[in-house]
Amino acid sequence: MKPKSISSFGYRGMWIAVFVFASLAILSSCKDQKKAKADFTGKPTCMKLTKAQLQDWVRDEYTKPGDTDYIETMIFYTGYAGPGSDFQLNVRGLKTDNKEVPESRLDLDSTNDNCIASLPDYISISSNSLNRSDLGIFDATGKLDKNFAYLQLKPNVFTDPASKSQYLIYDVTVVNSDGSTRPLAKGTLPCPPCPYCRPYCPPSCTSGCSTSIDSTLEK
Repeated sequence: MKPKSISSFGYRGMWIAVFVFASLAILSSCKDQKKAKADFTGKPTCMKLTKAQLQDWVRDEYTKPGDTDYIETMIFYTGYAGPGSDFQLNVRGLKTDNKEVPESRLDLDSTNDNCIASLPDYISISSNSLNRSDLGIFDATGKLDKNFAYLQLKPNVFTDPASKSQYLIYDVTVVNSDGSTRPLAKGTLPCPPCPYCRPYCPPSCTSGCSTSIDSTLEK
């Protein structure tokens, strides 16, 4: 969240406020951890990114054209250590220069709709990218569509045609408040393989960069 200016007050009042805030943060953290244990089943499942969460980006003008922290690319990071472990997902925003926008992280929750993805026991977990404009849920000023409810991300498998390695990706569906859905034609892009990385083929990732592949994940 972008820093906001605050009015000055006495040191005593400030430390009381800090103590209260820290106490609430600890309680909230414990509550969230309990909730996470209840939501995560130890199996890959559908995750959701809600309208309320994305409104944080809108409020901070991360989706406003011309803003210095304008988010062009969404990078998803998965936490999963195999069968029996928690399955977690968060997203962060990258600017046009591929630098991460500070305080842009959003943690996704499970959809709680019995959506269980079928993944192999051994699969490569890497970051996944998606162009924010591909979602089609923001207007020209960066505001969200009124009918939009949440994004559903369903784990899937991508097999690299060159190495035959299997990578975790996500099929993305726009879910609206009226119950209608709109699956995106393309899912997220894993990195590696290097041609999918943002930025494209960074110095530390060169395998397969002689040929750009952008349509492999077309459904």
